[in-house]
Amino acid sequence: MAKHDEGSGTGTDTLFFRTTVGRTLAATLLTGTIVWIFVRLIVILMFDLGFTREVLRDSLLTGAFYVAVFAGLGTWAQRRRPNWVRISPAGIELAAARRQPVLVPWAAVEAVRFRWFGPFTELEVTPTSLDATAARSPGGREFRIGERAGRPTILTEVGLLRPGPRELRAELTRRLPAEVIRPK
Repeated sequence: MAKHDEGSGTGTDTLFFRTTVGRTLAATLLTGTIVWIFVRLIVILMFDLGFTREVLRDSLLTGAFYVAVFAGLGTWAQRRRPNWVRISPAGIELAAARRQPVLVPWAAVEAVRFRWFGPFTELEVTPTSLDATAARSPGGREFRIGERAGRPTILTEVGLLRPGPRELRAELTRRLPAEVIRPK
């Protein structure tokens, strides 16, 4: 993989998409609450506890504690190295949480696809070759690599980015040929 020696891509035609602590906290609170409710309902049904006042009170107390701890730890884990995407004249630069960023020059983008929906949306970029990509900084864990149709793809979560995935898709549509952007 080649090292990228060009500038940081901070020209006037550069857009930066990043997660915020507030969005991360809100998403982990919501996810934690939904999971906790689901698990608690299963426990109540499995043990035939019924919906007595004591069971509901204990459920609310333990649920509030669980969700607060889950959301706090989830937000704390993402605070130092959050997800981000930078679109510049040089190409698309991706950074998944706690991983090293990678630049895919526009000429090396074979396909782009958005997977999933809402806060779970992922951006999948298929480069013509992994050798065409450039690691932006040494250190950190390797960027996420998936596979689609036998081709390596670079993945990053974009559901919580600000501006959102809709704006990211619009910017990619503006910069790439239509046949490169794949439907979900």
